[in-house]
Amino acid sequence: FQLFVFTFLKNDRQLKMMTKERICYGNYRVDRSFQVRENVQYMKYIVQSMVPAALVAAPCYICFAFNEYAPEDLLLSRSIAYAIWDLLYAV
Repeated sequence: FQLFVFTFLKNDRQLKMMTKERICYGNYRVDRSFQVRENVQYMKYIVQSMVPAALVAAPCYICFAFNEYAPEDLLLSRSIAYAIWDLLYAV
């Protein structure tokens, strides 16, 4: 995840440096600017798909953690958490 954030920030910074006010014609190439712009767009799409996936997966992890680490006295609650985890995992 840290590598993804580092790469995203680097590409975003390069894209901002390629704006018309900051173009250095010695290093500027059209194909490079399109590639950096495309990288930033793809990374934004990845983040947009990761957030809903994390929201859907969060209840599974919470129920699994409750089943594994809850006190032994809460056997019924642990069983219900396991059943919910199994149901959400199957979906």
